[in-house]
Amino acid sequence: FVGEHDYGIEHLSGESVSGPLGDWRGQVGEWFSGNVEYAVTFDCPAALIGRRARLSLGEVRYSCAASVNGTALGIAIWPPYEFDLTGFLKPGTNTLILTVTNTMSNALSDPAVVKSWTQRQEREEPGWTAYDKKQRPFEKDSLASGLFGPVCVEFE
Repeated sequence: FVGEHDYGIEHLSGESVSGPLGDWRGQVGEWFSGNVEYAVTFDCPAALIGRRARLSLGEVRYSCAASVNGTALGIAIWPPYEFDLTGFLKPGTNTLILTVTNTMSNALSDPAVVKSWTQRQEREEPGWTAYDKKQRPFEKDSLASGLFGPVCVEFE
């Protein structure tokens, strides 16, 4: 890479951390923008196999990819955050993996980024700061991130 960069890269340990559904900023950091993976195993009784099944995620901020037992179910980018599980469940233990992605609002709202951005814009593109000031309130409304739920599998 050539030139100045104002971002950092952290290598994650690969260890999973248990946590509640809801805003993930307490677990991954206030200014984190990116993906968080949620994984859970659950048992499905044999009597329910073959019935129509739907995964409902409730509230998600802001998009979600889902897979069950290694099969991708799709990506949802707005409500309702639901996926058809029909034909993908097996009797006994099933593994559900959800990858939730938030917006860039968190990374762009980091005070160090705001300061750097503002100084650069005032120096290089003076007119841009007017737009930036209008955008900040929207970004503050978009900071809450994660899988809020409730999450459930419904059978018909």
